[in-house]
Amino acid sequence: MPAPLVSTQALALRKDSKGESYISIRLLSPQLGCLDGMTRKSSKSSAAHQVDLFDEGEFVMELKPNAHSGFIKEVTITRSRKEIAKNYNAFAAASEIAKLIVSNPTHQENAAEVYDLLVKSFNAWERGASPKATLLKSMYLYCKDEGYPIKEEWRMRLPRKQRDTVDYILATPLDDIEIDESKLDSALDGVRKYMSRHTHLYLEQ
Repeated sequence: MPAPLVSTQALALRKDSKGESYISIRLLSPQLGCLDGMTRKSSKSSAAHQVDLFDEGEFVMELKPNAHSGFIKEVTITRSRKEIAKNYNAFAAASEIAKLIVSNPTHQENAAEVYDLLVKSFNAWERGASPKATLLKSMYLYCKDEGYPIKEEWRMRLPRKQRDTVDYILATPLDDIEIDESKLDSALDGVRKYMSRHTHLYLEQ
């Protein structure tokens, strides 16, 4: 008996080959959390040829109750974000936050919050916002929303000048941030080290 069809809005965060015939597309749904959508490589109409990284759309999947993987039957892309790939630094930053999300479980109860954070970040990168500032803000907020005391254990312990820079980024809308990105390398490394040493979050290298 075939699995029931489920329609959900989702973001495409990763694409991987599965053998010679299939591609797996890792999706984040605001209703269902992280999903693994399988599609054939051979069909020109399949999701493998329609979906690019960071695209947003409506996905119809064969999905058994309580399952998190199934075959993608239909896709309607509602927002393509090809512009991100035209900027190397923006693409690298978007890929890093996408890897962080797919490497860690996103439960249904907070999936909408994570989805909203990613949409805001992807949209900012697409519009040309600072790649590193947007990444720093999105990683910080994700860690905070996951319940970790990153403010008390990391941000408040920074040297005054660096803390002022981080505070400026956190308080300023992404499109309005104006900053020398070379000043953010140390802060970004600090967030990564905090996550790897003081949380249960997995950072893929």
